[in-house]
Amino acid sequence: MSTQFISGQNAEVDSCYNLKYLDFFSLDQVETVKWQQSEIDDLLKIDFENEFKGSEIRTNFIIPMIVSQIKDYHPKCNKQIDTSCFNKLSELYFKIRNIEASNYIEKSIADKIDSIRDDFYLQVEDVNFLPKMTMTFDDGPFY
Repeated sequence: MSTQFISGQNAEVDSCYNLKYLDFFSLDQVETVKWQQSEIDDLLKIDFENEFKGSEIRTNFIIPMIVSQIKDYHPKCNKQIDTSCFNKLSELYFKIRNIEASNYIEKSIADKIDSIRDDFYLQVEDVNFLPKMTMTFDDGPFY
């Protein structure tokens, strides 16, 4: 199914590591807000599988925010990478996506970021999944 309605399908943000589709989530022109490790730790404590079991409301709307932060950890962008924070962010991403993170332990940071980017693109291009990644501030996740 075509996803031509998604703005920015061919546009990439001018930066050291380009990502498509951030403009669809209004994350392309804003300054990236970096979450504190304590905030990420709080999110990691959530048992997503049981907390939202049987509910249409999930935490997938957090995925674009994670992706917009992870891109700044790419070696092309940052020579001194806080691997602890990066690892927590990527762990959160994999947890929300229900992907086995142990498959990525041996990968370099650049390869992990590329894997997350590719998975993010697959989600955005899936018209069944895209609405679960969109949020409105007045109603929460948007379906």
